[in-house]
Amino acid sequence: MQNRNLPQIDERGRMTHPRRLMSLKKLILGIFASVMLLTANASEIPSGAVTLEQCIQLALENNLSLRITNYQPRLAALNLRGAYGAYDPRFSLGGTDSFRESKGRQNPLEFTIPSSETDSFRHNIGLNGVTPFGTRYSMGLNSSETTGTDSRDFPFGSYGTGFSASITQPLLRGAWIDGTRMNIKLQKQQVENSSLTVIRQITQTVSNVELAYYALIASRENVKVAEETLALTEKNFSNQKRR
Repeated sequence: MQNRNLPQIDERGRMTHPRRLMSLKKLILGIFASVMLLTANASEIPSGAVTLEQCIQLALENNLSLRITNYQPRLAALNLRGAYGAYDPRFSLGGTDSFRESKGRQNPLEFTIPSSETDSFRHNIGLNGVTPFGTRYSMGLNSSETTGTDSRDFPFGSYGTGFSASITQPLLRGAWIDGTRMNIKLQKQQVENSSLTVIRQITQTVSNVELAYYALIASRENVKVAEETLALTEKNFSNQKRR
């Protein structure tokens, strides 16, 4: 008798899965699982007979370890985007404002030292960064303004602006590889490795389900053979007992 609390094997459909086609099914199921694992909820065991594809789908959707592993490629992709952030230009802005006043005072030689005032303002704007070829660039703009009155109470003022730019391209050391490019290369490798880890875990899960599925079929066949052997033995025993 069949136990209704356990999933039943699809007896009629179990031999309709050629082994040559299973690799293609693994690939399709793997891609489907990678896309749907993040949003899939735990599935309940269906009532009645279940096919191999249903068993694989149940195993993938209820595998918490696989769901966690499926986040790794996304995290690696975010780290890769962060590594490319090293090429973002850096903007700087600064300014200073100062005021100085010298008060007049009496000198022991009986003459007065007059007062003076000086007001200064300076600001600068800069932009610098590095390119994917290792080229470093920097440019800046600065200006200054100074006004005030001297000791003779005459006003004065001075104004100035300046612009600077520089480009540095390594020719030997750092021309082909540097810390930023090495980090990006490592992050790309990490993205590939994490994706392969997910595929490998999906493949392993599918293989384990297949082995368990066909092992269960073999066990059920062994039970049937054992039952038939038992029935035949009991029949022979009854025939011998009548004699």
